[in-house]
Amino acid sequence: MSLPPIRLPSPYGSDRLVQLAARLRPALCDTLITVGSQEFPAHSLVLAGVSQQLGRRGQWALGEGISPSTFAQLLNFVYGESVELQPGELRPLQEAARALGVQSLEEACWRARGDRAKKPDPGLKKHQEEPEKPSRNPERELGDPGEKQKPEQVSRTGGREQEMLHKHSPPRGRPEMAGATQEAQQEQTRIPLSLNAP
Repeated sequence: MSLPPIRLPSPYGSDRLVQLAARLRPALCDTLITVGSQEFPAHSLVLAGVSQQLGRRGQWALGEGISPSTFAQLLNFVYGESVELQPGELRPLQEAARALGVQSLEEACWRARGDRAKKPDPGLKKHQEEPEKPSRNPERELGDPGEKQKPEQVSRTGGREQEMLHKHSPPRGRPEMAGATQEAQQEQTRIPLSLNAP
């Protein structure tokens, strides 16, 4: 018993530029892509709208790994047509979409496969792009002024205070400056603690 064909609707079908280019194709094409022994005329503007990798003008060849029939399906999708394919054609089309940077087609393939376990979590990507925020630890908020600062407290203070920690060391052989330096060190110890206040 054979499985029914899979239909991938293209999100580009309503784009007027894509509609016009699809009607005119192969007229006014400025790109000729060779895949295997087949040549595919295309409009670089349409291709650039879906992928940086495909948006090159002129004549160029696609490397091995993508068959002409798979590329034809990808191109039809880019030009706004719904693509019907057999279940066995879905994975090669998805891999071609990933390799060529056609994210909308790759996502359509994910949805069609229903393979949520392998789909990258968009929240995970967002989490990886955001810098980690320092967490508050109530045990570390109060400290002895003579206690050395931990590196994570120093990094929260910013550039100026961090420089001051390195520039102001107790003077050697100048007792009249020792009191002033000790006050400055206590002031610096309080600065990071005040940044932790709610």
